[in-house]
Amino acid sequence: MPLHLRQAALADVPGMATAGVNAFENDEINLTMFPHGPNPTPDRHRADRTRFRAWMTLDRMVKPGGVSMIVVDDEQDGRIAGYAQWLRPAPPDGRELEPPMVTEEEAASAPFETEKKPPSFAEETLVEFLVAQKKEEERVLGPDGKKDVWYLIILAVDPAYQGRGVGKMLVQWGVDQAKAQGKGLFLSATPAGKPFYTRIGLEDVGAFDIWGVPQTSFVLKP
Repeated sequence: MPLHLRQAALADVPGMATAGVNAFENDEINLTMFPHGPNPTPDRHRADRTRFRAWMTLDRMVKPGGVSMIVVDDEQDGRIAGYAQWLRPAPPDGRELEPPMVTEEEAASAPFETEKKPPSFAEETLVEFLVAQKKEEERVLGPDGKKDVWYLIILAVDPAYQGRGVGKMLVQWGVDQAKAQGKGLFLSATPAGKPFYTRIGLEDVGAFDIWGVPQTSFVLKP
């Protein structure tokens, strides 16, 4: 089978970043965080977004409790068709979170470029987005509800692989984990992603607005 699902590793981060940049090229939230202008040039603008997405992807992989899954194309030398990054539910009885996928030492010596604050990034917009997102999480899940669900941080599918079931493979993996553990699932969707999550049977529980763009919350109840 040319496309298959597996857990991501440190070496996959550059390919994940590329898939993410491609996936969100015309996304309104992305365009607000990385506004186009006379400077930088389009190539530099893309390079900034790629380094930032590599940093963000890697940052999630060094945090305990997270898990990153990818779909790779064996017929294209392992090209990454899409990825999902999840946060697991907190373990019961005060047990420690699952260890990170990548250690801080490994991340520090990663053989690729990352950048937390590239020149074309409007940093204040990320803060605004995270504040709005946290408020929505508390509305839907309660103040501690995020700790008891499988939380989809991001789903990105390269447009070259749209319509080939990549997104479904990635989300179904999380759905299966949640069901096996008797847990719920939570995510927020862009306008472009909303029809997909509706089709796979998740429950629409309302939306929040950021910069005039609705982000729809979906859940799977335990």
